[in-house]
Amino acid sequence: MARPNKEGLEYFPLDTKFDDEIQLIDAKFGACGIGILIKLWQIIYSNGYYIEWTEREKLLYQSRINADIEVVDDVINECLKWGIFDKKIYKNYKILTSRGIQKRFLEATKRRKEVIFIKECSCLGDEKEVNDNIYLVNVDNNPVNVDISTQTEIETEIETEIETEIETDADIIHSIIDYLNVKLGTRYRYSNKSNKAHINARLREGFTLEDFIKVIDKKYYSWNDDPKMQQYLRPETLFGSKFESYLNQKKEKKLNHEGREIDAAIDNIKF
Repeated sequence: MARPNKEGLEYFPLDTKFDDEIQLIDAKFGACGIGILIKLWQIIYSNGYYIEWTEREKLLYQSRINADIEVVDDVINECLKWGIFDKKIYKNYKILTSRGIQKRFLEATKRRKEVIFIKECSCLGDEKEVNDNIYLVNVDNNPVNVDISTQTEIETEIETEIETEIETDADIIHSIIDYLNVKLGTRYRYSNKSNKAHINARLREGFTLEDFIKVIDKKYYSWNDDPKMQQYLRPETLFGSKFESYLNQKKEKKLNHEGREIDAAIDNIKF
């Protein structure tokens, strides 16, 4: 989605007392859910007043949040259910935002000379709520070429199966390598023939993008703290012939100094 540049905030307000909707997240997910939500707010405000939440961006953000992919999905769905994020805008544009986020953003940017704001992403019902410095644009006729339209069914149907397969595989490969690099702090390339060959081999066997993410998470969890095994956190090992066994491997338990099991979904969240 091409979009106008938007400058984020250096900080954002966090109330000392949570609203009822956020307390529902706390009641269902505990500290893990609140941690994920606060991290999402950090990412949103650092970018502006929204973030895209497509498959590609979701995987990257989940790696930065450093929590299990299923937990993040569950928290997002619950936030949409209770209106913490706007369900209609998410359904139409795959964007996470809300009226509260946008009002706080506008309040924080009222001294700026000009701020680009997309009408279609707006949760503000009253034009009076928009500051004089806000430049409202439409996705169809604005000068900065904002495009959040989806491909029509007719356009999809005229694509050949081969073109669709190539495009889909390339997109999946990018998502997998992006996730691996963010998780490990590495710089593996999409264009590397060996990387592509291993990933495509597993895709032809019927494995999905989510399967790759699970394997990366599982082996990172079990190998990253082991100096002898860290070297095997690489595409040729993770996505090789043992991929299925890695996928079905049960997550190893880690114990703290008191002998208690560590809940990685909570302890790995970085603030």
